[in-house]
Amino acid sequence: MTRWMIFALSIGCMSCSPNGSADQTKAPIDASGTQAAMKREAPRAADPSLPDTFPPLPSRNLNDMVAGCAHQNPTKRPRGSNCYGIFPEQCGADKAKAFIGQIGTPALLDRIRSFTTSEFPRFIMPLEAVTDDLRYGRLNVQMDETRKIVSVDCY
Repeated sequence: MTRWMIFALSIGCMSCSPNGSADQTKAPIDASGTQAAMKREAPRAADPSLPDTFPPLPSRNLNDMVAGCAHQNPTKRPRGSNCYGIFPEQCGADKAKAFIGQIGTPALLDRIRSFTTSEFPRFIMPLEAVTDDLRYGRLNVQMDETRKIVSVDCY
């Protein structure tokens, strides 16, 4: 037991500095003897040529609200949007719905990629781990174990 405790403690200290301190982010001391402020890089600006989100169709009535989804978004959402409040045209799901029921061959998946507004559409197989980061313009294509497309949505 003692051997395992020593091993666990040594792993926890692998990030320690030579002087025994794990904090390697201290600012240097300036000429006045005080710590200088750490300079942090400003976050990169998003590419101004790409929109943050893709707008819904102009014909959508954004004031026509319906009940939200209890398991995802309990507040009201615009009619025609998914549980996140995203419309299918915001990622290309409106076009991809035509392929529900078809086998996701490489050629078909390339065709879906060609008309989606998403830079990285997701083709999701059963039991595949999917990150829960919401992106309005990302197309998600759910497939079953035979690679048949069962649903498409934006999130």
